[in-house]
Amino acid sequence: MKKRVVFVAFSIFALIATAMFGKDEIKNSPQDMDRFIDGLMKKMTLEEKIGQLNLPVSGEITTGQAKSSDVAKKIEKGLVGGLFNLKGVERIRDVQKLAVENSRLGIPLIFGMDVVHGYETVFPIPLGLSCTWDMAAIEQSARIAAKEASADGISWTFSPMVDISRDPRWGRVSEGNGEDPFLGGAIAKAMVRGYQGTDKSKQLKGNDQIMACVKHYALYGAAEAGRDYNTVDMSRNRMFNDYMYPYQAAVEAGVGSVMASFNEVDGVPATANKWLMTDVLRNQWGFNGFVVTDFTGIAEMVQHGIGDLQTVSARAVNAGVDMDMVSDGFIGTLKKSIEEGKVNIKTIDMACRRILEAKYKLGLFDNPYKYCDLKRPAKDIFTKENRDFARKVASESFVLLKNEPANGTAVPVLPLQKKGTVAVIGPLGNTKSNMPGTWSVAATSEKYPSLVEGLREITAGKVNILYAKGSNLIADSAYEERATMFGRSLHRDNRTDQDLLNEALKIAANADVIVAALGESSEMSGESSSRSNLDLPDVQRTLLEALLKTGKPVVLTLFAGRPMTLSWEQAHVPAILNVWFGGSEAAYAIGDVLFGDVNPSGKLTMTFPQSVGQIPLYYAHKNTGRPLMEGKWFEKFRSNYLDINNDPLYPFGYGLSYTNFSYSDVTLSANKMDMKGSVTASVTVTNTGKRDGAEVVQLYIHDLVGSITRPIKELKGFERINLRAGESRKVTFTITPDLLRFYNYDLKHVAEPGDFDVMIGTNSQNVKTTRLILK
Repeated sequence: MKKRVVFVAFSIFALIATAMFGKDEIKNSPQDMDRFIDGLMKKMTLEEKIGQLNLPVSGEITTGQAKSSDVAKKIEKGLVGGLFNLKGVERIRDVQKLAVENSRLGIPLIFGMDVVHGYETVFPIPLGLSCTWDMAAIEQSARIAAKEASADGISWTFSPMVDISRDPRWGRVSEGNGEDPFLGGAIAKAMVRGYQGTDKSKQLKGNDQIMACVKHYALYGAAEAGRDYNTVDMSRNRMFNDYMYPYQAAVEAGVGSVMASFNEVDGVPATANKWLMTDVLRNQWGFNGFVVTDFTGIAEMVQHGIGDLQTVSARAVNAGVDMDMVSDGFIGTLKKSIEEGKVNIKTIDMACRRILEAKYKLGLFDNPYKYCDLKRPAKDIFTKENRDFARKVASESFVLLKNEPANGTAVPVLPLQKKGTVAVIGPLGNTKSNMPGTWSVAATSEKYPSLVEGLREITAGKVNILYAKGSNLIADSAYEERATMFGRSLHRDNRTDQDLLNEALKIAANADVIVAALGESSEMSGESSSRSNLDLPDVQRTLLEALLKTGKPVVLTLFAGRPMTLSWEQAHVPAILNVWFGGSEAAYAIGDVLFGDVNPSGKLTMTFPQSVGQIPLYYAHKNTGRPLMEGKWFEKFRSNYLDINNDPLYPFGYGLSYTNFSYSDVTLSANKMDMKGSVTASVTVTNTGKRDGAEVVQLYIHDLVGSITRPIKELKGFERINLRAGESRKVTFTITPDLLRFYNYDLKHVAEPGDFDVMIGTNSQNVKTTRLILK
């Protein structure tokens, strides 16, 4: 504690601030913040103002194409506003000391990191986390991530990622919340609350709260062909109805910062798009935080073809971007642009003010070492309490895709009994490094058990767990190397495919049940991990076929960062459990579900296609003028394929349980509603099975006649409920005109009178329906 006091005392800035305003006043009102920053900016040179807009990488963790050098010298000259992906509270404290004690004005740095789904306690990848449909759990996962990251010196996270995507070829679907904007918006709010604090008036006050950064604004998930960084082109009507709401929801929750996306919007890269960054974000939605680019986002606009580095830097800051990540465009060119009249000094002042306001709100001017308590890591990071919660959440994220009897038996394969011998076979069965999933940059994978290790630990003395790799990840060694980057190697086995298979079959012969640990490696999804073929990789399919031929019950324990094409597996494998990448406690959580200690309850938030040729495939599609009648295929001159029906393999909202649920008909409190009224829609859900279980009850609405064409259904409500065996519960949703609003042709947010189908069910296909009239 003495050390921290000494550091603060050394801060010229802290001394000036306290003298001018008093220590208590520094913390409180917006007026005090304005006066404080006004006073500071009067003392700043133009170079120091531009320096606040500069975000170089620390060099410890590389996340892109470039590295910054001489960072320490720039910090001492006041030419750096923050750093990112520097891990370790002692390192961060030492760097903060450079800024506070060695620079002219002692302005503290902000330290960011990609804390995407946990810190050292890692939660499921965001796509998996979204499949819990549990907003309280999702918020708590962000709360724990903030607590751990802040204990290690981090005050800013580049999360949540809320890009809607309907194309599983795009690798970054793993980082998002699926295909639906209503659900995505709810998750965005939960994540912001978890990071920054639930009470907006008290956000960022505690030293265990960190600033969130919603990304990637905007439309990044709609890249053509599912290829990362590719062109995005859509109507503004579609933008606002299908893609924009999660970003807006984060703003409504008080998010402190926004990250610009790499892609273009309306022909202008988002990073230079004034309509996005100012007209919509600030003027329409009322955002009052700061905007940061993505990694080298400014420099990449040169390749987009809209100007040289000076030109694109000027376009970015004039559009409303406040901080340049890594490109050195602002620090290197803005002064010249001001001298040439291409950028107004007032624009620089506003951008600088926004960065200083963020630091003020974080409390860094009051105490630059707020996040540098050296005692916190030991008591706040990777604790038993955090890990227990992560294990619970992981078990709720898994989606049971199929569960049928095997080989003529009467009982479904799952759950397994805690006895006998289980063979874990597959290239994902004994890897620690792949368990956390992509974008877990703070993970300490050596602490995490592999699947076989976790199963042995939780079944010790009851089940004999055997293991064989069975195959490599992919036959092509170069492809496997691309798919296991950043320390996620599966340690390719140089034996022949047949030798690996023979070993697996010998192990399988001694087992009662086979757990096939197959699917993607963690780095087959994530950034720059697009795929054109979403089938189970070649040698893994051969392995799975051979395991099925043994006649032993087989559970496909599927590791995946995206929806995959599993038509063959659905037809031939008796049990399929999609476990995504479940984080640091995934191995234990998988065991909890496989052996029945936890009843699976995850529901898909992204549609699984039968074939890549159906993509983009999503539940909230339009009807067209020639729709195919439900249950029909093929019909000439209708909207269908010659070679496959239109249906998904697994629809949005789908997920099985070890029990069964029945739904009553939907009842409305009234079948008509005026523009100032509300109606409740109710259904009784009954657990008809013999096990307690959780069900996600889903509300969908179809606007039958609109001034523009409308989707066949849209998610408008959901509730996760727990029911004991035999228990029934009435679930009620309130429908208001606001819930029926959409953006019309003129981009006005309206509710139009007419007929609406109200649907409630267990997934987007299996629903009960009634009719509501809006007058």
